[in-house]
Amino acid sequence: MVRAGVFPSSPLRHHHSFSTRTLHLFHDLFCRCPRLSIQPYIKALCDVQGFPFRPYLMHQFSSAYDAYLEVKARVRKLVAQALHRDSPDWRITHACSCCQYELEEDSSLDIRMMVAMDGNDSLKRVADSGVIERLDPRQAGGDYFLSRAAVNEWAEENWKNATPWIPGNSFREWVWKTGRCEEKWHNASDKNTGKSWAKFDENGIFLLICRHGLVLSLADMVKLGERAKYSLATMHHFLEAERRRRISNGEDGPPRGKLCFAYDVGCTNSKTVQCSPLASLAEYMGYLPAVGTMHGYAHERACQLNFLLLYLTGACHAGLEDGETCKQYFSKSNALASATRHASVFHRRQMITEYTYHTDNFEMYGNLSKFLRNHYKQALEILSTAESLKVRMRKAGIEDARIIFQWLEEEAAYLQNLSKEPLAETLQMEYYGRLVALKECQAVLKEARHAWLSYRPGEQDYTAALERTQRHAQENDFGRINKQNR
Repeated sequence: MVRAGVFPSSPLRHHHSFSTRTLHLFHDLFCRCPRLSIQPYIKALCDVQGFPFRPYLMHQFSSAYDAYLEVKARVRKLVAQALHRDSPDWRITHACSCCQYELEEDSSLDIRMMVAMDGNDSLKRVADSGVIERLDPRQAGGDYFLSRAAVNEWAEENWKNATPWIPGNSFREWVWKTGRCEEKWHNASDKNTGKSWAKFDENGIFLLICRHGLVLSLADMVKLGERAKYSLATMHHFLEAERRRRISNGEDGPPRGKLCFAYDVGCTNSKTVQCSPLASLAEYMGYLPAVGTMHGYAHERACQLNFLLLYLTGACHAGLEDGETCKQYFSKSNALASATRHASVFHRRQMITEYTYHTDNFEMYGNLSKFLRNHYKQALEILSTAESLKVRMRKAGIEDARIIFQWLEEEAAYLQNLSKEPLAETLQMEYYGRLVALKECQAVLKEARHAWLSYRPGEQDYTAALERTQRHAQENDFGRINKQNR
C-alpha cells in the first residue's frame, strides 16, 4: 500500500504538488497499458476535479513523476545492496531462475540455456532537427541498457584488421562460404530504409531475452538499422558476465552444455562471430547459433540443416521451443511506440526501462509456474504418442529413430556435393509446373464457355466481355499446348 505524501513540481519554488498515490496510479496504469501518456491522464484528473484542462500541469506532473521514479530507483538500489545483489553483473546472470540457477546434482544438458536476440524498429525517437534540445545530464536505463560506447567498440571498422579467419572443410563452414541467405534479406537494406531512418535518432532497440521471456539486456539502435555491432556487443556483454560469474564461483574450465542463441539471421551472424575477436570467448562459453522456426524456413535447405532449431539436439524439445521469444515480447512492447516517438533521450529510456522492469518482475516472473506447467503438460501429451509413433515407424520400415540423424547427414553430403541441379530433375519440375498452369487455364476457358452458352436475351449485355474472356482463355490454352509440344 502506498502511503500518503506529495511530490512538488520543482525543488525550490513551487505552487503545485502531486500526491504519491496519484503518481503511483499513473505508474501502474502506464506499465499495464503503455499507450497511456501523461496528457490523457492529466485531462482525466482535471475532469475528476471539475475544472478545465490546463496544459502547464503536464510539465509539472512530468517533473514530479521524474522525482517519484528517482525515489523508486534509489529504493530498489538500497534493497539490492542489502541483499548483496548490487554487482554490475548480478541481474543479467540471475535474471531467470529456471535458466540460470543450477544445482550440483542436476544432470548435464546438451543445451544449458536458450536465449533469443533480435532488433525491433518500433521504438524509434524522432530527431529534433533544427531545434536545440535542452541538455539533460540524467541517465536512464539502469543495468538493462548497454551504453553507446560499449556498442560502438564492436563496430566492424574497429576490428576489421584482426587476424583473418580461414574456413575449414566442415559442412557448416561450407555453408558460410557458399550460402546465399544474406542476399535474401532486403527488408532492412539502406536503399529501402535510408530516407525514413534519416528523421530518427534512435531507430529502435536490440533485445536479448531468455526463453522464458525475461529480458537480459537492451541496446539502442542509433541512426542506422540493425547492424552486426549490436549482436556482437550484446553477446559479448552476456558471455563475459557469465564467464566472470564462473570465475567468482571457482568453476574451472568451459561450462557444461551449449549456450544457444536464436536469431533470425543466426547463420550469417555466426560467421561474423567467427571472424571477430569474440570468436575465442564464444567458443569457450559454448556458443551455439540457431535460427528460429518462424524465420528458418525462409533460409536455404543447407542452412536449415545447420542452424534450424528443429534439427539441433536438445534445442527444440519435441517442438515446444520456437526460438521466437523476441517476437512475443515485441508484440507487447510495441504499445510503447506512441509514447516514445517524440520523447527526449532520457524519458524514452526511462519509459522503456520502467515497462521492462515491471514486465519482468510482476508479469513474466509471476507466470513462470504457469509457463512450466503448461509446457510440462504438452510434453506429457507428446510422450503419450510414443507407442503409436513406434507402430508407424515399423510400418514405414524404420527400426531405429537414430536413422533420422543419418538421413540428415546424407542430405548434407548430397547438398555439399551438388554443384548444380540435375538436368532431368529441372525438366521434370518445369514440365510439372506447365501442366499445373495448363489445368488452371483450361478451367478458366471452361467457365468462360459456360457463361457464354448460358447467356439469355434480356439480361444485362455482357456479350463483349464474355467474348473477350473466352478468346483470351482459348489463346492462352493453345499457347501453353504449343509450348509443351515444342
